[in-house]
Amino acid sequence: MSEERTGSPESLGDSGAGDGPHPTGPKHGSIGLPDTAMLHQTQRVRHLSDPVNISANHSIPVQADRQVPSSQTWRVRGVPTNMDKEGLATLLQRHLDLQRPSNDTSDNIGDIGGRSDGGNDNGAWVHTMAPDPRRDQVATVRFRHVPTRLRTLERSDQITINVTSFVNKHASSNQGPSSAPTVKLVIDRHFNGITVLFSPPSNEHNINVLAVPGLGGHPFGSFVHKGDGHMWLSDNLPRDMPTARVMIYGYESGLHNSTSFAALDDLAGSLRLDICRLLRSGEQKSLVLVGHSLGGLLIKVALVQMAESDSELDLVCRIFGGLFFGVPNDGMDIESLIPMVSDQPNRLLLESLNAMNSQVLGLQRTNFAKFLGKTAFELFCFYETRLSPTAAWVSGRSEPDYQLVQCLISCQNPGTGRYEMKGTPRCLVTTASATSCLLPGSSSDHSAELPRTHSELVKFAAHDSDYDKVSYVLSRMYQSCTGASSTGQGKLR
Repeated sequence: MSEERTGSPESLGDSGAGDGPHPTGPKHGSIGLPDTAMLHQTQRVRHLSDPVNISANHSIPVQADRQVPSSQTWRVRGVPTNMDKEGLATLLQRHLDLQRPSNDTSDNIGDIGGRSDGGNDNGAWVHTMAPDPRRDQVATVRFRHVPTRLRTLERSDQITINVTSFVNKHASSNQGPSSAPTVKLVIDRHFNGITVLFSPPSNEHNINVLAVPGLGGHPFGSFVHKGDGHMWLSDNLPRDMPTARVMIYGYESGLHNSTSFAALDDLAGSLRLDICRLLRSGEQKSLVLVGHSLGGLLIKVALVQMAESDSELDLVCRIFGGLFFGVPNDGMDIESLIPMVSDQPNRLLLESLNAMNSQVLGLQRTNFAKFLGKTAFELFCFYETRLSPTAAWVSGRSEPDYQLVQCLISCQNPGTGRYEMKGTPRCLVTTASATSCLLPGSSSDHSAELPRTHSELVKFAAHDSDYDKVSYVLSRMYQSCTGASSTGQGKLR
């Protein structure tokens, strides 16, 4: 139950890869299951003539007449290893397939990453770039003026563009288009699978961190603060854990209009394969897992599956611990979500999360307790202590409102209405449910409250005091993990 995809109470508050709320749209609470890759925009409205410097504070100007938020985040895969951020930004700004819409006549409203877009190109700005475990590099990008081809791209689709890899400020002056190889860049907003946000130099790398969002939640946007656009996984962790490779994991779990009948075990099985591929990538590094809501349940099942497999048991020793945020170990309040799925094939997945008599979660709880008893897996649980808005049907909207970055489900029915997070506030995951994964007798220093709604559990502003608590727990886990690695200590009891 994260917040950036469509289809659940969690996503009704964080749809997309966004960085902040859109000042012109209504503000809804989020539960942690949104689905659109829209970034949350700036915390204050600026005049179009006001300059902004995204390289300094990630602020993005807002234009009320824009249908698509200019702060939407996209993933770019296949970036050549000889290309830097500036080179990629220049390439994206000039590519013919990524031209700004012809009807976008907005004036130059500042600079992106320290350079003016001149009022002509799309104003591409590269947020993160890191080596991809599979090949080349992967980047996250935002556009001042979202290109036409990306505006019309379905959330599950992607586009491929051909480029030459010589666009690099460090490239030799003698290297030209004739000698530069042509490569294919793939651009998407679904972020499915593993996306690396930060990777330290290979000689300093000693730990991996992988974050898994919740039901309907976007892999990137779920962790972005809606006020200032701060993304703590990419903006804080590289500083606090400089030797850690930081990654996010995406999977399809939207609720509304879904044709998927994947169950909890199915989704966890896909996560398990990606974890195993990561751990067998040649670098013998420990792994710390971060799970929000449903993401934590998938982590639990994946770990149990690995521990029960003869071919993967050795990998369990390298998974050091987990940090859970609002994970519904005993279920959650799904009442407002039932109308969204109706009789769709994903109804079974949603029902398995019900706090009332979920046999699936009961079996999972038993199996995970056995896993904890056999391993030295470190586990810490954060839980919510504020009521969360729930999904409610709002009639009267005749067309999609793309500026509702917080629409968890993006559930719209043109001409009649849509689901929005305007329902009666409720506690989605109780303290007991969020902490029942801990072994009986565990000391109180394995859990803590955060005065936040369910969706806000994983959204931290810059200099956020609640993040300081999370950072402390992660740092303690990090130090323990690196100490165990240096002494060769195993993880099986």
